[in-house]
Amino acid sequence: MFVSCGVFALPAQEADASGPRLHSRPQAPNEQLLPPSSVAPFVVPNPKKYPQKYAAVYMPISLASGRVRTPEFPVEKHSEWYDIMLQFEKPLPFRQMRCMVGVASGPWEKAYCEEDDPIVRAEWTVWENGRIVEWGSIPDNCGCKFTNDNIFKQVGSFPLEAGKKYVVQVHFTKDGSPLNVANPQLIVIPHQDMW
Repeated sequence: MFVSCGVFALPAQEADASGPRLHSRPQAPNEQLLPPSSVAPFVVPNPKKYPQKYAAVYMPISLASGRVRTPEFPVEKHSEWYDIMLQFEKPLPFRQMRCMVGVASGPWEKAYCEEDDPIVRAEWTVWENGRIVEWGSIPDNCGCKFTNDNIFKQVGSFPLEAGKKYVVQVHFTKDGSPLNVANPQLIVIPHQDMW
């Protein structure tokens, strides 16, 4: 079974006195990039399996409060939109997992959720050459995809330029460690290859 309810994110508009703006972009977060030594060496399991074969980054993480960063990755072929995704296995009851991850949709599904749900809360930054170039927060809407084995939750979406190297850093602002039993993976992947 394959169900998707993907979400397109639009780029924040730059300040331009000559034209209208949809909204003003908040200032970039005042944040330090974790050192490369904070990323444990890891070999992607099943590199021919979806989504690993398309991902620029595919790494196991803990959802405890705090920051995680990816290794640096290149955008080689052409400029395109990328997504930050979280992948979860389904060791807990499906309804409970939908609530905890934040992919329950509509009041009839959310009625079954705990007051503390969703427990996955995060802010993210994208770094190029030591500076923040994109940033945002995990969306409140579904931004999700379901397969027989996994739940995928979108954390953010942003454009990247070919010929440059990037690092993604995710700050989990709420303790999501009860979901560590779901073998969470952090994925950075071209948007067209995810959806």
